Amino acid sequence: MHWRWLALIGAMLPALLVILMFPMPETPRWSLGNNRNSEAANALLWLRGPDFDVEEECCVIKASLDEEI
Repeated sequence: MHWRWLALIGAMLPALLVILMFPMPETPRWSLGNNRNSEAANALLWLRGPDFDVEEECCVIKASLDEEI
C-alpha cells in the first residue's frame, strides 16, 4: 500500500472525531465555575437523560468547586 493512502486513512479518524465533537456541550463543571447555571443544567440533562435529577448533581459539583477555592 502506498504511504499516501496510509496517511489518508490515518487522518480520517481524527477528522471524524473533530466533526462529531461539535454537538457536545461544555462540561457542567466548567459552566458552573463560570456562573452559567442554566447551561450546566442543560448539559447535564443532555448527558444524563431526562430521568436524572440534574439539580442534585449541580449542587454536588458546586460544593466540590467551593472546596477547591
